[in-house]
Amino acid sequence: MAFDLSNTLVVGISATALFDMSESDRIFTEARNADPATAVEVYQKYMLEREDETLAPGTGYHLVKALLALNEHKQKGDTSPLVEIVMPSTRPRLYFIPIFTTNKCNTLLLKSILSPHF
Repeated sequence: MAFDLSNTLVVGISATALFDMSESDRIFTEARNADPATAVEVYQKYMLEREDETLAPGTGYHLVKALLALNEHKQKGDTSPLVEIVMPSTRPRLYFIPIFTTNKCNTLLLKSILSPHF
């Protein structure tokens, strides 16, 4: 059964707008500048060492939280959410480890992360 979004506002937001990922982006950029051949390995190691850490909110976090709060006002019997948030990305799964960890630790409840790697 398809998920009906015909009456839903679907908002796409980048992971770096939703969460503060400046440190992990800095690590990857420095590793890529130092040695592009090993940058992914360095980044993977960094991310796996921090997989249980939660991320600080990014500049778009509070907007997303407010948009998702609109779902509390949907009509009785309406099965579709008023707002759905997605994070389109071409990044590998590993990039999302801290996002999943953070999502489990708060009430933001991102349901959809769109990536060709999933």
